[in-house]
Amino acid sequence: MPASAGAASLSQVSGWASGVPSYISMYEYVPANVVASPPIVVAAHYCGGSASSYFTLTGVPGVVSAADQYGFIMIFPQTSNNCWDVGSTAALTRNGGGDTQAIAEMVQYEIAHRNGDPNRVYIFGSSTGGMLTQAMLGIYPDVFKAGSSFSGVPVGCWAVGYTASNNWSSMCAGGQVTHTPQDWATIVHNIYAYSGTYPRIQLWQGTSDTTINPVDLTESIKQWAALLGVSPTAPTTTTTVSNFTIQQWQSPTCAYTVLESHSQASGGHPTPVDPTSIVSFFGLDKTGPDPESVACGGAGGSGGSGGGSGSGGRGGMTGSGGTGGTGTAGTSGAAGSSGSAGTSGTAGSIGSAGTSGTAGSSGSAGKGGSVGAGGSAGTGGGSAGTVGTAGTVGTGGTVGTGGRGGTVGTGGSGGTGNGGGVGSGGSVSSGGVSGVGGTGGGSGGSVGLGGAGGGGGGAGRASGGAGGVVGGTSGSGGPVGGSGGMGPGGGGGLAGQGEGVAGAAGAGGRLDLYQGTACTYAGHDSMTDVSIAVVLALIVLHLRRRRRSRVSV
Repeated sequence: MPASAGAASLSQVSGWASGVPSYISMYEYVPANVVASPPIVVAAHYCGGSASSYFTLTGVPGVVSAADQYGFIMIFPQTSNNCWDVGSTAALTRNGGGDTQAIAEMVQYEIAHRNGDPNRVYIFGSSTGGMLTQAMLGIYPDVFKAGSSFSGVPVGCWAVGYTASNNWSSMCAGGQVTHTPQDWATIVHNIYAYSGTYPRIQLWQGTSDTTINPVDLTESIKQWAALLGVSPTAPTTTTTVSNFTIQQWQSPTCAYTVLESHSQASGGHPTPVDPTSIVSFFGLDKTGPDPESVACGGAGGSGGSGGGSGSGGRGGMTGSGGTGGTGTAGTSGAAGSSGSAGTSGTAGSIGSAGTSGTAGSSGSAGKGGSVGAGGSAGTGGGSAGTVGTAGTVGTGGTVGTGGRGGTVGTGGSGGTGNGGGVGSGGSVSSGGVSGVGGTGGGSGGSVGLGGAGGGGGGAGRASGGAGGVVGGTSGSGGPVGGSGGMGPGGGGGLAGQGEGVAGAAGAGGRLDLYQGTACTYAGHDSMTDVSIAVVLALIVLHLRRRRRSRVSV
Protein backbone atom coordinates (compact mmCIF):
# COMPACT_ATOMS: atom_id res chain seq x y z
CA MET A 1 0.00 0.00 0.00
CA PRO A 2 1.17 3.61 -0.52
CA ALA A 3 2.99 5.39 2.28
CA SER A 4 1.19 8.13 4.17
CA ALA A 5 1.49 11.70 3.01
CA GLY A 6 3.48 12.74 6.05
CA ALA A 7 6.31 10.25 5.47
CA ALA A 8 7.97 12.35 2.72
CA SER A 9 10.14 9.46 1.61
CA LEU A 10 10.47 7.10 -1.32
CA SER A 11 8.11 4.18 -0.74
CA GLN A 12 7.31 1.06 -2.73
CA VAL A 13 3.75 0.54 -3.86
CA SER A 14 2.04 -2.85 -4.24
CA GLY A 15 -1.16 -3.89 -5.95
CA TRP A 16 -0.82 -1.49 -8.84
CA ALA A 17 0.12 -3.91 -11.68
CA SER A 18 -2.14 -5.81 -14.06
CA GLY A 19 -0.76 -7.83 -16.95
CA VAL A 20 2.65 -6.16 -17.08
CA PRO A 21 6.17 -7.56 -16.61
CA SER A 22 6.89 -8.71 -13.05
CA TYR A 23 10.42 -7.33 -13.18
CA ILE A 24 9.02 -3.80 -12.90
CA SER A 25 8.36 -2.19 -9.52
CA MET A 26 6.67 1.05 -8.50
CA TYR A 27 7.86 3.58 -6.00
CA GLU A 28 6.35 6.91 -5.12
CA TYR A 29 7.23 10.11 -3.38
CA VAL A 30 4.36 11.95 -1.66
CA PRO A 31 5.33 15.27 -0.06
CA ALA A 32 4.01 16.23 3.33
CA ASN A 33 2.03 19.14 1.94
CA VAL A 34 0.55 17.43 -1.10
CA VAL A 35 -2.19 19.50 -2.74
CA ALA A 36 -5.77 18.34 -3.07
CA SER A 37 -5.44 17.28 -6.70
CA PRO A 38 -1.70 17.06 -7.23
CA PRO A 39 0.15 16.95 -10.56
CA ILE A 40 2.02 13.69 -11.16
CA VAL A 41 5.68 13.48 -12.27
CA VAL A 42 7.33 10.22 -13.41
CA ALA A 43 11.14 9.98 -13.03
CA ALA A 44 12.74 7.08 -15.01
CA HIS A 45 16.22 5.85 -14.17
CA TYR A 46 19.14 5.02 -16.47
CA CYS A 47 20.42 1.53 -17.45
CA GLY A 48 21.53 -0.43 -14.42
CA GLY A 49 19.91 2.10 -12.12
CA SER A 50 17.07 1.82 -9.66
CA ALA A 51 14.35 3.93 -8.13
CA SER A 52 16.50 4.82 -5.13
CA SER A 53 19.63 5.54 -7.18
CA TYR A 54 17.78 7.89 -9.45
CA PHE A 55 16.09 9.50 -6.49
CA THR A 56 19.53 10.74 -5.47
CA LEU A 57 21.11 11.32 -8.93
CA THR A 58 22.47 14.80 -9.45
CA GLY A 59 19.70 17.19 -10.35
CA VAL A 60 16.84 14.87 -9.41
CA PRO A 61 16.76 15.90 -5.74
CA GLY A 62 16.03 19.41 -6.98
CA VAL A 63 12.82 18.13 -8.52
CA VAL A 64 11.99 16.30 -5.29
CA SER A 65 12.46 19.58 -3.40
CA ALA A 66 10.05 21.26 -5.82
CA ALA A 67 7.54 18.52 -4.99
CA ASP A 68 7.88 19.41 -1.32
CA GLN A 69 7.40 23.08 -2.19
CA TYR A 70 4.52 22.85 -4.72
CA GLY A 71 2.76 19.72 -3.45
CA PHE A 72 2.93 17.42 -6.52
CA ILE A 73 3.63 13.70 -6.22
CA MET A 74 6.36 11.68 -7.97
CA ILE A 75 6.57 8.13 -9.30
CA PHE A 76 9.92 6.33 -9.49
CA PRO A 77 9.52 3.18 -11.60
CA GLN A 78 12.16 0.51 -11.46
CA THR A 79 13.21 -2.33 -13.76
CA SER A 80 15.48 -5.19 -12.78
CA ASN A 81 16.00 -5.94 -16.48
CA ASN A 82 18.95 -3.50 -16.70
CA CYS A 83 17.47 -1.04 -19.24
CA TRP A 84 13.92 -0.07 -20.05
CA ASP A 85 12.44 -1.96 -22.96
CA VAL A 86 11.57 0.51 -25.72
CA GLY A 87 12.38 -1.73 -28.68
CA SER A 88 10.09 -4.78 -28.48
CA THR A 89 6.70 -5.05 -30.08
CA ALA A 90 5.03 -5.26 -26.67
CA ALA A 91 6.69 -2.04 -25.53
CA LEU A 92 5.86 -0.21 -28.76
CA THR A 93 2.20 -1.22 -28.62
CA ARG A 94 -0.31 0.76 -26.64
CA ASN A 95 -1.47 -1.44 -23.77
CA GLY A 96 0.65 -4.21 -25.26
CA GLY A 97 1.72 -5.62 -21.90
CA GLY A 98 5.25 -4.21 -22.05
CA ASP A 99 7.24 -1.69 -20.01
CA THR A 100 5.35 1.27 -21.41
CA GLN A 101 2.01 -0.14 -20.26
CA ALA A 102 3.47 -0.62 -16.77
CA ILE A 103 4.28 3.09 -16.52
CA ALA A 104 0.78 4.02 -17.71
CA GLU A 105 -0.73 1.78 -15.03
CA MET A 106 1.35 3.47 -12.34
CA VAL A 107 -0.09 6.81 -13.40
CA GLN A 108 -3.63 5.48 -13.23
CA TYR A 109 -2.96 4.10 -9.79
CA GLU A 110 -1.93 7.52 -8.51
CA ILE A 111 -4.95 9.16 -10.12
CA ALA A 112 -7.24 6.68 -8.41
CA HIS A 113 -5.49 6.43 -4.99
CA ARG A 114 -3.91 9.86 -4.60
CA ASN A 115 -6.52 11.92 -6.39
CA GLY A 116 -3.86 12.88 -8.89
CA ASP A 117 -4.76 15.42 -11.57
CA PRO A 118 -5.15 13.46 -14.82
CA ASN A 119 -4.62 16.64 -16.82
CA ARG A 120 -1.27 17.37 -15.24
CA VAL A 121 0.89 14.29 -15.77
CA TYR A 122 4.58 14.66 -16.76
CA ILE A 123 7.67 12.48 -17.21
CA PHE A 124 11.45 12.86 -17.40
CA GLY A 125 14.35 10.38 -17.49
CA SER A 126 18.01 9.88 -18.27
CA SER A 127 19.61 7.64 -20.92
CA THR A 128 17.27 4.62 -21.18
CA GLY A 129 14.93 6.66 -18.98
CA GLY A 130 15.12 9.42 -21.62
CA MET A 131 14.19 6.83 -24.29
CA LEU A 132 11.26 5.73 -22.11
CA THR A 133 10.21 9.39 -21.79
CA GLN A 134 9.89 9.85 -25.55
CA ALA A 135 8.16 6.48 -25.95
CA MET A 136 5.54 7.34 -23.31
CA LEU A 137 4.76 10.70 -24.93
CA GLY A 138 4.35 9.06 -28.34
CA ILE A 139 2.37 5.97 -27.26
CA TYR A 140 0.25 7.67 -24.56
CA PRO A 141 -0.05 11.27 -25.78
CA ASP A 142 -3.46 11.54 -24.14
CA VAL A 143 -2.01 10.72 -20.70
CA PHE A 144 0.98 13.08 -20.58
CA LYS A 145 1.20 16.84 -20.98
CA ALA A 146 4.98 17.25 -21.25
CA GLY A 147 8.32 15.46 -20.89
CA SER A 148 12.08 16.01 -20.65
CA SER A 149 14.34 13.46 -22.32
CA PHE A 150 17.99 13.45 -21.25
CA SER A 151 20.16 11.61 -23.81
CA GLY A 152 17.26 9.66 -25.30
CA VAL A 153 16.30 8.56 -28.83
CA PRO A 154 13.25 8.98 -31.11
CA VAL A 155 10.20 6.76 -30.71
CA GLY A 156 10.73 3.54 -32.68
CA CYS A 157 14.46 4.05 -33.23
CA TRP A 158 15.43 1.42 -30.63
CA ALA A 159 13.41 -1.23 -32.45
CA VAL A 160 15.95 -1.24 -35.29
CA GLY A 161 18.54 -3.92 -34.51
CA TYR A 162 16.99 -4.41 -31.05
CA THR A 163 18.43 -7.21 -28.91
CA ALA A 164 16.09 -8.41 -26.19
CA SER A 165 18.79 -10.04 -24.08
CA ASN A 166 20.25 -6.69 -23.07
CA ASN A 167 17.56 -4.28 -24.29
CA TRP A 168 20.01 -2.64 -26.65
CA SER A 169 20.15 -1.37 -30.23
CA SER A 170 23.63 -0.71 -31.53
CA MET A 171 22.29 0.80 -34.74
CA CYS A 172 20.11 3.38 -33.04
CA ALA A 173 22.70 4.13 -30.37
CA GLY A 174 25.27 4.59 -33.13
CA GLY A 175 23.17 7.18 -34.97
CA GLN A 176 22.57 4.93 -37.99
CA VAL A 177 18.77 5.23 -38.01
CA THR A 178 17.56 8.33 -39.81
CA HIS A 179 14.24 9.37 -41.37
CA THR A 180 12.46 12.40 -42.75
CA PRO A 181 10.34 14.33 -40.24
CA GLN A 182 7.16 12.94 -41.77
CA ASP A 183 8.42 9.36 -41.70
CA TRP A 184 9.28 9.73 -38.02
CA ALA A 185 5.82 11.05 -37.33
CA THR A 186 4.28 8.17 -39.26
CA ILE A 187 6.09 5.68 -37.04
CA VAL A 188 4.39 7.21 -34.02
CA HIS A 189 0.98 7.41 -35.68
CA ASN A 190 1.20 3.75 -36.64
CA ILE A 191 1.63 2.86 -32.97
CA TYR A 192 -1.32 4.98 -31.89
CA ALA A 193 -3.41 7.07 -34.24
CA TYR A 194 -3.84 10.20 -32.17
CA SER A 195 -5.60 13.24 -33.59
CA GLY A 196 -5.10 15.60 -30.67
CA THR A 197 -2.21 17.86 -29.74
CA TYR A 198 0.94 16.01 -28.77
CA PRO A 199 2.70 16.74 -25.46
CA ARG A 200 5.42 19.39 -25.45
CA ILE A 201 8.97 18.09 -24.96
CA GLN A 202 12.52 19.05 -24.01
CA LEU A 203 15.40 17.19 -25.70
CA TRP A 204 18.82 17.17 -24.00
CA GLN A 205 22.04 15.83 -25.55
CA GLY A 206 25.80 16.23 -25.22
CA THR A 207 27.80 16.78 -28.38
CA SER A 208 30.53 14.44 -27.12
CA ASP A 209 28.23 11.63 -26.04
CA THR A 210 29.85 8.31 -27.00
CA THR A 211 26.98 6.12 -25.76
CA ILE A 212 24.14 7.74 -27.67
CA ASN A 213 25.28 9.43 -30.86
CA PRO A 214 24.37 13.14 -31.09
CA VAL A 215 22.70 12.33 -34.44
CA ASP A 216 19.85 10.97 -32.37
CA LEU A 217 19.18 14.49 -31.03
CA THR A 218 18.72 15.71 -34.60
CA GLU A 219 16.42 12.81 -35.41
CA SER A 220 14.37 13.42 -32.25
CA ILE A 221 13.94 17.09 -33.22
CA LYS A 222 12.67 16.02 -36.67
CA GLN A 223 10.18 13.57 -35.19
CA TRP A 224 8.72 15.90 -32.56
CA ALA A 225 8.68 18.92 -34.84
CA ALA A 226 6.53 16.94 -37.27
CA LEU A 227 4.22 15.74 -34.50
CA LEU A 228 3.83 19.25 -33.06
CA GLY A 229 3.35 20.95 -36.42
CA VAL A 230 6.52 23.03 -36.61
CA SER A 231 9.55 23.07 -38.91
CA PRO A 232 12.61 21.27 -37.47
CA THR A 233 14.95 23.69 -39.23
CA ALA A 234 13.15 26.89 -38.29
CA PRO A 235 13.16 27.33 -34.50
CA THR A 236 11.40 30.37 -33.10
CA THR A 237 14.48 31.31 -31.04
CA THR A 238 18.05 30.12 -30.68
CA THR A 239 20.10 31.12 -27.64
CA THR A 240 23.27 30.07 -25.88
CA VAL A 241 23.31 29.77 -22.10
CA SER A 242 26.58 28.66 -20.53
CA ASN A 243 27.67 25.76 -22.78
CA PHE A 244 24.16 24.91 -23.98
CA THR A 245 22.71 25.91 -27.32
CA ILE A 246 18.97 26.19 -26.78
CA GLN A 247 16.47 26.16 -29.65
CA GLN A 248 12.80 26.77 -28.99
CA TRP A 249 9.76 26.25 -31.21
CA GLN A 250 6.50 27.86 -30.31
CA SER A 251 3.11 26.33 -30.94
CA PRO A 252 1.68 27.12 -34.38
CA THR A 253 -1.56 28.21 -32.67
CA CYS A 254 -0.21 30.37 -29.82
CA ALA A 255 2.95 31.95 -28.44
CA TYR A 256 3.89 29.06 -26.19
CA THR A 257 7.01 26.91 -26.43
CA VAL A 258 6.20 23.30 -27.22
CA LEU A 259 9.63 22.02 -28.33
CA GLU A 260 13.06 22.74 -26.89
CA SER A 261 16.48 21.43 -27.87
CA HIS A 262 19.36 21.67 -25.36
CA SER A 263 22.66 20.73 -27.00
CA GLN A 264 25.52 20.66 -24.49
CA ALA A 265 28.90 21.52 -26.04
CA SER A 266 31.40 18.75 -25.26
CA GLY A 267 28.78 17.13 -23.04
CA GLY A 268 29.02 13.43 -22.26
CA HIS A 269 26.49 10.83 -21.28
CA PRO A 270 24.03 11.37 -19.85
CA THR A 271 23.32 15.05 -19.93
CA PRO A 272 22.85 16.33 -16.35
CA VAL A 273 19.30 16.78 -15.08
CA ASP A 274 18.34 20.44 -14.82
CA PRO A 275 15.62 20.58 -12.13
CA THR A 276 14.89 24.28 -12.59
CA SER A 277 14.28 23.88 -16.32
CA ILE A 278 12.09 20.83 -15.72
CA VAL A 279 9.94 22.51 -13.10
CA SER A 280 9.51 25.58 -15.30
CA PHE A 281 8.82 23.69 -18.53
CA PHE A 282 6.23 21.51 -16.81
CA GLY A 283 4.73 24.49 -15.00
CA LEU A 284 5.02 22.71 -11.66
CA ASP A 285 5.60 26.01 -9.93
CA LYS A 286 2.08 27.09 -10.91
CA THR A 287 -1.23 26.00 -9.52
CA GLY A 288 -4.34 25.34 -11.53
CA PRO A 289 -4.44 23.87 -15.05
CA ASP A 290 -1.44 23.06 -17.17
CA PRO A 291 0.20 26.36 -18.24
CA GLU A 292 -0.01 25.56 -21.94
CA SER A 293 -3.78 25.24 -21.58
CA VAL A 294 -3.83 28.61 -19.86
CA ALA A 295 -1.69 30.26 -22.54
CA CYS A 296 -3.24 28.65 -25.60
CA GLY A 297 -6.72 27.71 -24.46
CA GLY A 298 -7.00 23.98 -24.64
CA ALA A 299 -9.60 21.33 -24.40
CA GLY A 300 -10.30 19.17 -21.45
CA GLY A 301 -7.14 17.28 -21.02
CA SER A 302 -6.42 13.68 -21.48
CA GLY A 303 -7.19 11.66 -18.44
CA GLY A 304 -6.10 8.09 -18.22
CA SER A 305 -8.37 5.18 -18.64
CA GLY A 306 -10.31 4.40 -15.51
CA GLY A 307 -9.98 7.76 -13.67
CA GLY A 308 -12.43 10.62 -13.36
CA SER A 309 -12.74 13.59 -15.66
CA GLY A 310 -9.95 16.10 -15.46
CA SER A 311 -9.70 19.82 -15.36
CA GLY A 312 -9.48 21.99 -18.43
CA GLY A 313 -6.60 20.47 -20.25
CA ARG A 314 -3.88 21.67 -22.46
CA GLY A 315 -4.64 23.61 -25.51
CA GLY A 316 -3.55 22.55 -28.79
CA MET A 317 -4.21 22.57 -32.44
CA THR A 318 -7.69 21.34 -31.72
CA GLY A 319 -9.88 22.04 -28.86
CA SER A 320 -11.15 24.57 -26.43
CA GLY A 321 -11.16 24.16 -22.78
CA GLY A 322 -8.76 25.35 -20.01
CA THR A 323 -9.01 28.65 -18.17
CA GLY A 324 -7.47 31.66 -19.74
CA GLY A 325 -7.49 32.09 -23.50
CA THR A 326 -9.76 30.38 -25.90
CA GLY A 327 -8.66 27.93 -28.51
CA THR A 328 -9.82 25.24 -30.82
CA ALA A 329 -11.11 22.06 -29.32
CA GLY A 330 -8.61 19.51 -28.04
CA THR A 331 -9.32 15.90 -27.57
CA SER A 332 -11.21 14.68 -24.57
CA GLY A 333 -9.18 12.79 -22.04
CA ALA A 334 -10.10 9.45 -20.71
CA ALA A 335 -11.93 9.54 -17.42
CA GLY A 336 -9.88 10.44 -14.35
CA SER A 337 -10.99 11.75 -10.99
CA SER A 338 -12.77 15.05 -11.10
CA GLY A 339 -10.62 18.15 -11.09
CA SER A 340 -11.04 21.85 -11.46
CA ALA A 341 -12.85 22.80 -14.62
CA GLY A 342 -11.21 24.87 -17.31
CA THR A 343 -13.01 27.54 -19.25
CA SER A 344 -15.38 26.16 -21.84
CA GLY A 345 -13.85 25.56 -25.23
CA THR A 346 -15.09 26.29 -28.67
CA ALA A 347 -17.68 23.83 -29.88
CA GLY A 348 -16.71 21.59 -32.77
CA SER A 349 -18.39 22.09 -36.08
CA ILE A 350 -21.37 19.97 -36.96
CA GLY A 351 -20.63 17.25 -39.49
CA SER A 352 -22.46 17.40 -42.77
CA ALA A 353 -25.16 14.82 -43.42
CA GLY A 354 -24.36 11.91 -45.67
CA THR A 355 -25.90 11.86 -49.07
CA SER A 356 -28.99 9.76 -49.69
CA GLY A 357 -28.60 6.55 -51.57
CA THR A 358 -29.92 6.32 -55.14
CA ALA A 359 -33.22 4.44 -55.48
CA GLY A 360 -33.09 1.21 -57.46
CA SER A 361 -34.74 1.22 -60.90
CA SER A 362 -38.02 -0.67 -61.43
CA GLY A 363 -37.90 -3.91 -63.33
CA SER A 364 -39.36 -3.97 -66.90
CA ALA A 365 -42.68 -5.70 -67.50
CA GLY A 366 -42.64 -9.09 -69.20
CA LYS A 367 -43.95 -9.42 -72.72
CA GLY A 368 -47.33 -11.05 -73.33
CA GLY A 369 -47.43 -14.35 -75.19
CA SER A 370 -48.32 -14.35 -78.90
CA VAL A 371 -51.79 -15.48 -79.93
CA GLY A 372 -51.95 -18.93 -81.48
CA ALA A 373 -53.21 -19.18 -85.03
CA GLY A 374 -56.68 -20.64 -85.55
CA GLY A 375 -57.03 -24.09 -87.11
CA SER A 376 -57.75 -24.43 -90.82
CA ALA A 377 -61.34 -25.13 -91.85
CA GLY A 378 -62.05 -28.60 -93.15
CA THR A 379 -62.59 -28.99 -96.81
CA GLY A 380 -66.04 -29.81 -98.14
CA GLY A 381 -67.13 -33.24 -99.26
CA GLY A 382 -66.44 -34.64 -102.66
CA SER A 383 -68.67 -34.12 -105.69
CA ALA A 384 -71.83 -36.14 -106.09
CA GLY A 385 -71.75 -39.44 -107.95
CA THR A 386 -73.42 -39.91 -111.30
CA VAL A 387 -77.11 -40.59 -111.48
CA GLY A 388 -77.97 -44.24 -112.01
CA THR A 389 -80.04 -45.26 -115.02
CA ALA A 390 -83.58 -46.38 -114.29
CA GLY A 391 -84.58 -49.98 -115.08
CA THR A 392 -86.57 -50.86 -118.16
CA VAL A 393 -90.39 -51.16 -118.01
CA GLY A 394 -91.74 -54.71 -118.27
CA THR A 395 -94.73 -55.33 -120.43
CA GLY A 396 -97.54 -56.38 -118.21
CA GLY A 397 -94.88 -57.81 -115.93
CA THR A 398 -93.02 -56.57 -112.92
CA VAL A 399 -91.89 -53.05 -112.63
CA GLY A 400 -88.22 -52.56 -113.14
CA THR A 401 -86.29 -51.30 -110.18
CA GLY A 402 -85.01 -47.78 -110.16
CA GLY A 403 -81.34 -47.15 -110.59
CA ARG A 404 -79.14 -46.79 -107.52
CA GLY A 405 -78.26 -43.27 -106.36
CA GLY A 406 -74.74 -42.03 -106.66
CA THR A 407 -72.22 -42.15 -103.83
CA VAL A 408 -72.00 -39.40 -101.19
CA GLY A 409 -70.90 -36.08 -102.53
CA THR A 410 -71.47 -32.49 -102.11
CA GLY A 411 -74.92 -31.67 -103.40
CA GLY A 412 -75.26 -34.87 -105.49
CA SER A 413 -78.77 -35.68 -106.87
CA GLY A 414 -80.47 -38.89 -105.90
CA GLY A 415 -81.14 -41.42 -108.65
CA THR A 416 -84.60 -41.24 -110.24
CA GLY A 417 -86.45 -44.49 -110.95
CA ASN A 418 -89.32 -44.75 -113.41
CA GLY A 419 -92.41 -46.62 -112.35
CA GLY A 420 -93.30 -49.79 -114.21
CA GLY A 421 -95.87 -49.79 -116.92
CA VAL A 422 -99.51 -50.62 -116.35
CA GLY A 423 -100.29 -54.32 -116.21
CA SER A 424 -103.27 -56.21 -115.25
CA GLY A 425 -102.97 -57.63 -111.87
CA GLY A 426 -99.23 -57.64 -112.02
CA SER A 427 -97.21 -57.66 -108.81
CA VAL A 428 -96.10 -54.45 -107.37
CA SER A 429 -92.73 -53.31 -108.50
CA SER A 430 -90.64 -51.63 -105.88
CA GLY A 431 -89.54 -48.11 -106.28
CA GLY A 432 -86.01 -47.17 -107.07
CA VAL A 433 -83.51 -47.16 -104.23
CA SER A 434 -82.85 -43.71 -102.87
CA GLY A 435 -79.46 -42.13 -103.33
CA VAL A 436 -77.33 -41.88 -100.21
CA GLY A 437 -76.80 -38.44 -98.61
CA GLY A 438 -76.30 -35.78 -101.24
CA THR A 439 -76.38 -32.21 -100.12
CA GLY A 440 -79.77 -31.75 -101.62
CA GLY A 441 -81.55 -35.07 -102.05
CA GLY A 442 -82.78 -36.14 -105.48
CA SER A 443 -86.48 -36.18 -106.46
CA GLY A 444 -88.53 -39.18 -105.53
CA GLY A 445 -89.40 -41.70 -108.22
CA SER A 446 -92.78 -41.46 -109.99
CA VAL A 447 -95.57 -43.69 -108.76
CA GLY A 448 -96.73 -46.34 -111.23
CA LEU A 449 -100.38 -46.42 -112.22
CA GLY A 450 -102.55 -49.47 -112.45
CA GLY A 451 -101.73 -52.87 -111.37
CA ALA A 452 -101.89 -53.72 -107.74
CA GLY A 453 -100.75 -50.27 -106.87
CA GLY A 454 -97.30 -49.24 -107.95
CA GLY A 455 -94.99 -48.34 -105.10
CA GLY A 456 -93.70 -44.85 -104.68
CA GLY A 457 -90.11 -44.18 -105.51
CA GLY A 458 -87.69 -43.57 -102.66
CA ALA A 459 -86.70 -40.01 -101.88
CA GLY A 460 -83.10 -38.91 -101.79
CA ARG A 461 -81.82 -37.10 -98.62
CA ALA A 462 -78.67 -35.59 -97.42
CA SER A 463 -77.92 -38.40 -95.05
CA GLY A 464 -79.85 -40.98 -97.07
CA GLY A 465 -83.44 -41.91 -96.07
CA ALA A 466 -85.11 -44.67 -98.17
CA GLY A 467 -88.60 -44.16 -99.41
CA GLY A 468 -91.27 -46.54 -98.13
CA VAL A 469 -92.48 -49.35 -100.41
CA VAL A 470 -96.23 -49.30 -101.11
CA GLY A 471 -97.89 -52.62 -101.72
CA GLY A 472 -101.32 -53.67 -102.78
CA THR A 473 -102.96 -56.86 -103.97
CA SER A 474 -105.13 -55.57 -106.76
CA GLY A 475 -107.13 -52.75 -108.10
CA SER A 476 -107.10 -50.29 -110.83
CA GLY A 477 -104.75 -47.48 -110.84
CA GLY A 478 -104.86 -45.59 -107.58
CA PRO A 479 -104.07 -41.99 -106.90
CA VAL A 480 -100.79 -40.57 -107.71
CA GLY A 481 -98.24 -41.25 -104.98
CA GLY A 482 -96.48 -38.29 -103.53
CA SER A 483 -92.95 -37.70 -104.49
CA GLY A 484 -90.09 -38.06 -102.03
CA GLY A 485 -88.77 -34.95 -100.44
CA MET A 486 -85.51 -33.24 -101.19
CA GLY A 487 -83.00 -31.89 -98.73
CA PRO A 488 -81.76 -33.64 -95.63
CA GLY A 489 -83.79 -36.79 -96.02
CA GLY A 490 -86.55 -37.35 -98.67
CA GLY A 491 -90.23 -37.90 -97.69
CA GLY A 492 -91.86 -41.29 -98.13
CA GLY A 493 -94.02 -42.00 -101.25
CA LEU A 494 -97.84 -42.02 -100.82
CA ALA A 495 -99.68 -45.24 -101.07
CA GLY A 496 -101.12 -46.29 -104.45
CA GLN A 497 -104.71 -47.51 -104.96
CA GLY A 498 -105.30 -50.88 -103.46
CA GLU A 499 -104.54 -52.56 -100.20
CA GLY A 500 -100.91 -51.55 -99.90
CA VAL A 501 -99.66 -49.87 -96.76
CA ALA A 502 -98.20 -46.47 -97.11
CA GLY A 503 -94.45 -46.42 -97.19
CA ALA A 504 -92.64 -44.82 -94.27
CA ALA A 505 -91.43 -41.31 -94.74
CA GLY A 506 -87.79 -40.74 -95.39
CA ALA A 507 -85.94 -38.78 -92.75
CA GLY A 508 -85.67 -35.07 -93.34
CA GLY A 509 -87.55 -33.34 -96.21
CA ARG A 510 -91.01 -31.64 -96.26
CA LEU A 511 -93.80 -32.96 -98.49
CA ASP A 512 -95.45 -30.56 -100.90
CA LEU A 513 -98.98 -31.96 -101.59
CA TYR A 514 -99.74 -29.62 -104.41
CA GLN A 515 -96.69 -29.69 -106.65
CA GLY A 516 -95.56 -33.24 -105.99
CA THR A 517 -92.03 -32.13 -105.15
CA ALA A 518 -90.31 -31.64 -101.78
CA CYS A 519 -88.94 -28.29 -100.66
CA THR A 520 -86.09 -27.85 -98.23
CA TYR A 521 -86.12 -25.34 -95.36
CA ALA A 522 -83.09 -24.64 -93.25
CA GLY A 523 -83.43 -26.08 -89.76
CA HIS A 524 -86.54 -28.16 -90.69
CA ASP A 525 -87.00 -31.11 -88.32
CA SER A 526 -87.02 -34.56 -90.07
CA MET A 527 -89.29 -36.10 -87.44
CA THR A 528 -91.96 -33.56 -88.37
CA ASP A 529 -91.89 -34.87 -91.96
CA VAL A 530 -92.30 -38.44 -90.74
CA SER A 531 -95.36 -37.45 -88.73
CA ILE A 532 -96.95 -35.66 -91.70
CA ALA A 533 -96.36 -38.62 -93.97
CA VAL A 534 -97.97 -41.01 -91.50
CA VAL A 535 -100.98 -38.73 -91.10
CA LEU A 536 -101.44 -38.48 -94.88
CA ALA A 537 -101.20 -42.24 -95.24
CA LEU A 538 -103.91 -42.71 -92.65
CA ILE A 539 -106.14 -40.19 -94.46
CA VAL A 540 -105.73 -42.05 -97.73
CA LEU A 541 -106.52 -45.36 -96.03
CA HIS A 542 -109.60 -43.82 -94.49
CA LEU A 543 -110.83 -42.51 -97.87
CA ARG A 544 -110.43 -45.93 -99.45
CA ARG A 545 -112.53 -47.61 -96.82
CA ARG A 546 -115.30 -45.04 -97.26
CA ARG A 547 -115.21 -45.65 -100.95
CA ARG A 548 -115.47 -49.40 -100.50
CA SER A 549 -118.36 -48.91 -98.17
CA ARG A 550 -120.21 -46.89 -100.81
CA VAL A 551 -119.54 -49.53 -103.52
CA SER A 552 -120.83 -52.26 -101.24
CA VAL A 553 -124.03 -50.38 -100.67
